[in-house]
Amino acid sequence: MKFYLKILSGLFIILLACDKNVKFNNDNIYNISPIKVLDIYNKQNIALIDVRTEREYRYGHIPNSKLIPLEKLHQSMSEIEKMKEKKIIIYCRTGRRSLIATQFLRDQGFDALNMKNGIVMWDGPISK
Repeated sequence: MKFYLKILSGLFIILLACDKNVKFNNDNIYNISPIKVLDIYNKQNIALIDVRTEREYRYGHIPNSKLIPLEKLHQSMSEIEKMKEKKIIIYCRTGRRSLIATQFLRDQGFDALNMKNGIVMWDGPISK
């Protein structure tokens, strides 16, 4: 059963990436630089979502971020719904997966921003 759920989750991501309405041009996505995220990190009411894998998350993540791997994003909508009143900042390692997640959440009506270039460019605190 878990095997089929993984296959379905993978297919969802592939379909999402192939959807003609998903724009991968950074000019068409709402981006925020890691420097700007760091600036507002302690000042504003934001929610940080890490869309990397559990293994990547364990190696280091932004404190107080919520791990929701990209392939589980659609399954976690009720959890994300609780964040709807906040500005949601999504990140991954380099910005590619978070770009997909940002577009998906914006299409669902969320105020989501993509942390451009991902955690590799993050100069703020890291939790392990």
